[in-house]
Amino acid sequence: IALGDREGAIAAARINVERTEQAIAQDQNNGVALGHGAYSLAYLGEIDRARDWTRRALLVDPDNQTLRYNIACSMIVNFKDLDAALELLGRYFAQPSASLVHYTEKDPDLDDIRDDPRFQAIVADAKKRLGLEPIASD
Repeated sequence: IALGDREGAIAAARINVERTEQAIAQDQNNGVALGHGAYSLAYLGEIDRARDWTRRALLVDPDNQTLRYNIACSMIVNFKDLDAALELLGRYFAQPSASLVHYTEKDPDLDDIRDDPRFQAIVADAKKRLGLEPIASD
């Protein structure tokens, strides 16, 4: 779907919700499907249902870091719930790779929390553990 094609994006979100419903009818523990479906529901304005699917996704697949990251992004972009996003990202950054840290520096979904001191501390701690920034000497 081309950028700026709102009607196409809505149609794609509806298709994704339908496919998610089919997937979870076969496997109600499919956290990845629930996460993707939740993002689409939020885009469609079905916030309560999206929150429910988000909770379910994290419940059935709590160790899926990609799911956790994507839900955090949805919390920022769709729900404007920065506290929930920071909680999710705290666990996400607990065991990051260097490539994931670099990716988050450019991801526009995180723009609304970049200046938050809590986010900056989470990222700084991850970088320090990975040796991505020099450790200040006394």
